[in-house]
Amino acid sequence: MTIRLLAPAFIVGLSCVSATRAATVSLTQPLYVPSGFLDTDSRTGPRITRISRIVARATQTITITGLNFGTYNPYNGDTPYLWTIDLNGNWRAGCYDSASSQCGTWLNVTSWTDTQIVIAGFDGPSHGVPKRRDALIFIVYNPVTLQGPSVKVKTVR
Repeated sequence: MTIRLLAPAFIVGLSCVSATRAATVSLTQPLYVPSGFLDTDSRTGPRITRISRIVARATQTITITGLNFGTYNPYNGDTPYLWTIDLNGNWRAGCYDSASSQCGTWLNVTSWTDTQIVIAGFDGPSHGVPKRRDALIFIVYNPVTLQGPSVKVKTVR
């Protein structure tokens, strides 16, 4: 099933469905989705299969592994293609809040291939730092095909 948004939208709840379970995640802040994004076709869209261990500090290596991520140049900042939400700390990183506004916390992405995204940590003017036991939601869109999102939750160790 594919859902296409004709205009920018804010999502207040997000459902994640897999072959074995379904879950609804309540967001404390609306999640901005640019127009043309929101494709739930897991056969051709991005799919996160694993996220490496995350620890309670700003500088660290986080590796997101999966399929159909597309490719993108390394960057330290925000894009509409990759972001994370800290459900406990009430901050977001790497995202656009709206068409003209960015998150205060950046993602330092050092590598982006079709099967792996490597993040060197969190940065920016008001960067958030994950705390132990925080739940981080990672959201990935393919910047080439604009398919997505793929969503996975990881707990900070």
